[in-house]
Amino acid sequence: MDTAILIAEIKLREAKENLKAARMEVQKSCEHPDEEVVEGKYEPCSYANATPPFRVCKLCGYAEQGWGCGYWKLGHGLYSIPIVSRSEAFEFVSGGIIRQDQLSEVRYDRKDHDTLWEMLNQ
Repeated sequence: MDTAILIAEIKLREAKENLKAARMEVQKSCEHPDEEVVEGKYEPCSYANATPPFRVCKLCGYAEQGWGCGYWKLGHGLYSIPIVSRSEAFEFVSGGIIRQDQLSEVRYDRKDHDTLWEMLNQ
């Protein structure tokens, strides 16, 4: 393979790692104020099935799935979280969405909360 292509691939890999580290740092330090959180609607799939809703912080892009009180970091205050379309909420997501099964794993295993960001940024 051409040396220029190899060098470009190495630079791209390094840039992606730097982006992941910067995203993780910003999301960990963000306060996620309730007034900056929106919820993407759940999406019915088939009989008795649905894609869960998710909440996302508009400031840092941190997002997690949940139903009602199932959210770990987003929207536990008294502020009413606005519900928007999934596509509108996805515009704010940076990285990925923490799934409910990942939240349960962290909660029940009493792992360090940094584990959540490691899961998100794998």
